Amino acid sequence: MTGEKLLNVGIINASTDDKTWCSSKAFEDPYNCRQYLAVDKIEGMLNRECKGKESCTLGNWDTDLYRKNLPKKSSTEFNECFASGSQIFIQVACQLEDEEIANRQFQGFYIGGIVLIAAIYVIAFINYIA
Repeated sequence: MTGEKLLNVGIINASTDDKTWCSSKAFEDPYNCRQYLAVDKIEGMLNRECKGKESCTLGNWDTDLYRKNLPKKSSTEFNECFASGSQIFIQVACQLEDEEIANRQFQGFYIGGIVLIAAIYVIAFINYIA
């Protein structure tokens, strides 16, 4: 475990040209739109709807339920954070069982070993030809 949060949510403001951000670490939030999200409610909803499932679709999601302390509707912050051009993102990390981690490590070592043996064989073959 790295100690990093498993859930990351944010809002990409309307005037941002690049809408492909999916992490608040990479995206600078010039209007601090994240402050208007009720992250605890979003996390609760994800736990109810998605926990234990391999995939999860959030359809018919009422965004008004997950907003808090909204700015005035005539303000720049409101237009940037909640206008039609803004986007909310939810990024959730997966937790792997210890057995799955061990299995992936074994597969990595196995593939690495095969590549190493193939490289040694190629070097030996090239030396034999030369």
